[in-house]
Amino acid sequence: MSLSVAEHINKKLSARKDLTDIVGDRLFPVAVKENVELPFVVYERESVVPNGTKDGTEGDTVTENVFVFAETYKQSVEIAELVRGTLDGSTGSYSGFEVDECDFQDAAETYEDGVYVQQLVFNMTTY
Repeated sequence: MSLSVAEHINKKLSARKDLTDIVGDRLFPVAVKENVELPFVVYERESVVPNGTKDGTEGDTVTENVFVFAETYKQSVEIAELVRGTLDGSTGSYSGFEVDECDFQDAAETYEDGVYVQQLVFNMTTY
């Protein structure tokens, strides 16, 4: 069920009041509809790698990208810091799977069409 880790991301980010005070409920899996008000967050699964052992497979490592879109550079970084602080080191139990670890791995940034974008990469170990 590691394909469902978006549930973990949404649950953790939605519960962070100082984040939702800024982005509201604009937390989207994979894509955004047209004309969405800035700022907002998009998250997507990049890869799933089974954690193999000599006895078989024991969970997966899932790489997730979280993108922050904002009108100003300062706001994009502020939101990215809140996202990182929320997800890095987080765990959780859900119907059908468990997130044992969620570790921050990398970050990048860009500017396109008048919008600042921060990209955060997390590796999640699931069982």
